[in-house]
Amino acid sequence: MKNLAFLAFFVLALPAAAAWPEHFTIYGVGARSTPNKHGQDSFESLNVEATSPAKWPFEWGLAFGATLMSQPVDFFDTLHEKENVHAASLSLLARHTFAQRGSVRPYVELSSGPIYANRRVPETTSHYNFISQGGVGVMTNGGWMAGVRFFHISNAGYADSNPGVNFVAVLFGRRLR
Repeated sequence: MKNLAFLAFFVLALPAAAAWPEHFTIYGVGARSTPNKHGQDSFESLNVEATSPAKWPFEWGLAFGATLMSQPVDFFDTLHEKENVHAASLSLLARHTFAQRGSVRPYVELSSGPIYANRRVPETTSHYNFISQGGVGVMTNGGWMAGVRFFHISNAGYADSNPGVNFVAVLFGRRLR
């Protein structure tokens, strides 16, 4: 039943890909989690997003992320050792871009979707999680973008334990079209 619910979330994301995207953007994300009793995680991701303008004053689309995380090997970080975790995510994205100020356009964004990792994230929880993000940034006339994101990875109660991990991230990238 749990796998069916997770698969249903992927299927719900498919209509967003039905429209031909107007913009393709590629960017890198680097982050560290807030330190807590479980240690500190790091997060590096290469993201590709496809977006189109919506009827309302924002753009929407899909963002795919290929991610490398580093996390403590044990839940309470008693060994002080790290393990690498590879993950992939697919998120629905909504971004509102404000009026241009000089050569930049500020934006705010929200996204959320499933993320699957080859190891449990955090340790002892689940391979299947959800990543929810909110951010602010700027886009230049030349197509460059820079921003800050705040995001949370957890299994939303999908597994017995749901501690979650919070990150503050910096992103830098380029809109290709």
